Amino acid sequence: MQIPQLTFLRFLAAFGVVLFHFGQTTVPFDAPWLLPLVAAGGLGVGFFFTLSGFLMAWVYAPQERIDLRKYAQTRFARIYPLYLLTFLLALAAEMLIRNTRPRGLSIILQSLGLHAWVPGYSLSINFPAWSVSVELFFYLMFPLLIYLLRKLRPAVLLGIGVTVSVLGWLTYRYIGELTVGRFDDPSSDFVMRFPPWHLHSFVVGMVGGLLFRSGKLQITTRWLPTALFLVFSAGLLSLAYFPNWALRNAGMDLFAPVYAILIICLAQDQGPLSKVLAWKPLQFAGEMSYGVYLLQTPVYIALEPIAQATGATGLVGKWLYVYLFALLVVSALCYQFFERPMRLWLRPAA
Repeated sequence: MQIPQLTFLRFLAAFGVVLFHFGQTTVPFDAPWLLPLVAAGGLGVGFFFTLSGFLMAWVYAPQERIDLRKYAQTRFARIYPLYLLTFLLALAAEMLIRNTRPRGLSIILQSLGLHAWVPGYSLSINFPAWSVSVELFFYLMFPLLIYLLRKLRPAVLLGIGVTVSVLGWLTYRYIGELTVGRFDDPSSDFVMRFPPWHLHSFVVGMVGGLLFRSGKLQITTRWLPTALFLVFSAGLLSLAYFPNWALRNAGMDLFAPVYAILIICLAQDQGPLSKVLAWKPLQFAGEMSYGVYLLQTPVYIALEPIAQATGATGLVGKWLYVYLFALLVVSALCYQFFERPMRLWLRPAA
């Protein structure tokens, strides 16, 4: 089950993360009018977490009982085959192209999706995959969370959403200070990527999904969902031009409540915007976005020596566009001929 107009948002989030990582020094992304938005591309990771909570709650809420075996099999089929493939590609690229030798513990942790739990290892090998480690934690917690949340009254659900958002803010505000002297990099690795610290964004998404599924957030005015989506989107993007503490910590999911509002508004939109977003090429782009996100490291490493052989210092300038084109092509091929077939093969029968 899908809500078609939400699918393309996954691609926008993934592509924003790619530009955040590699595009900040290339025209036109380095222009003063555009660079603040590119530099805020890390917002895409928190958006993934909130959207994941929303969609999973929306799908599973009507089920009186979740078959844990089928649930685990479905989640495994959805996330792990491409995760493992991209990990192996990144590992091979590091060893064969960059001539580095990742630590054995790093290889073991990342192959199992546990690397975000160990400070100092979350960004090793295929560095964007730390968020998949977090997502696996969400999948583990989801059956318990949906059992606890789906029978609650709307007012209680809203209260829980507000409470976990405040707790998430307080965690990021003070955890770095509390861990000074205990970790080598308390302001980055442990603070920003430790899975439990991100649970609030997933729960906020679940609250939104449950309220939307119950019909409590329905907007009857036809044009209003589109208007609210555009207004909140513009407001969120405008924050990039006004330096603030929340934006400096964009990877910490502090905007999860805003993401939830955007998702809820667009999910019930039936106007021209949704019809455009349901266009099949955009749907395909959204479907392959997982590959766009996970393949960015191995594709970058593979192209880097080719660019350097031509005298370029790296994948900047025209080479960034070569990289983006290659990333999209490889991601599309991986989705069509590996990710989708593996998902269909591994998931349980309906």
